[in-house]
Amino acid sequence: VPDRNWNYADPATRALKAANLKAMVTAADGLDMPINIGTEMNKAGLPFVDDLAGEVLGEFKDTFLRGAQIMVGHTIAARFAGRSYAKCQCDNDRKIALFSSIGALPPLTGAIAGKLQALENETAFEKLKACADAGSWQPLG
Repeated sequence: VPDRNWNYADPATRALKAANLKAMVTAADGLDMPINIGTEMNKAGLPFVDDLAGEVLGEFKDTFLRGAQIMVGHTIAARFAGRSYAKCQCDNDRKIALFSSIGALPPLTGAIAGKLQALENETAFEKLKACADAGSWQPLG
């Protein structure tokens, strides 16, 4: 959500753009759709981290964080267990909780990746679920 899409000097334009953003995020949340956000890499400073604490984007920080965690969880599960977010065979609330919990785990290390790679897909997915429930990689041993 680059600031050029909502950060206007004119208060009326800024309010309209912020309202449109809120409507979009509200609609996505209502449909349980994760939002994947990014930033422009050519902006000086810490371009997006600071914006998430601001008055416009700060309102959606939890939604944006959950979307990022789901994307990371999806990537880990797809890579090591052959399971994608879209094809998860569980109810939507459990899917969101599972993939965001996997994505919220500490970063993968080479050792953890090696343990996951050594497992068959179904076993790896069960281990990922156990790690998500534990909030750590500890169930991998």
